[in-house]
Amino acid sequence: MNDALQLNLTLNAKSGLTPFYPLLQRGFQVQTRLGCSVHAFLSEDLGIESDYIENRIQTVFLDGHPVDDVEKTAVTDGAVLALSAAMPGLVGATMRRSGVLAGFRDTITYRASDACASDAEGFVTIKLFNLLVRELGPGFLERAVRVEAEVLADLLGAHGEALERHCEKAVCNGEAISMKDLAETVSSQGKGLVRLTVQTPNG
Repeated sequence: MNDALQLNLTLNAKSGLTPFYPLLQRGFQVQTRLGCSVHAFLSEDLGIESDYIENRIQTVFLDGHPVDDVEKTAVTDGAVLALSAAMPGLVGATMRRSGVLAGFRDTITYRASDACASDAEGFVTIKLFNLLVRELGPGFLERAVRVEAEVLADLLGAHGEALERHCEKAVCNGEAISMKDLAETVSSQGKGLVRLTVQTPNG
């Protein structure tokens, strides 16, 4: 990842991750092999256990379309993948993967095609919702994600004091930096991207 800005934060408690949850919902980028299935992407590339994928990730959207078969749906460069645990109510039941009401949204369901992994790599935007934000979010932040500089700058501006209390160390492009200077540096990136890593105790 050759981003203009590489930011590593070390927090003293997992509670310090709370300000980052809206960012995880808005979307972040990760690098992946192109052409692999959604299931292979989640399990092999991201290290999420198959049992968790099967039983916890109940709703999957790819480019705005609900997905039923994660084994046959391929990941493409620039795709947007939204993941959610079971959602309540009729809407939640309808959007659930291969649920009994899936037929009611047949016209908007993603049309799966056989996945075929290639040697090429690209970036996929992931969005996490409800319980998955807390359960999967810390792991993504620890492994490094690409986020929009503008979004991160807003986050630092809104939660600067809280982050300063929790931040043991901030390193930007290999050099230590204060939270005040960090916010200004990120803001200067405009519409660029930042490679962000956030580590916590037992993370």
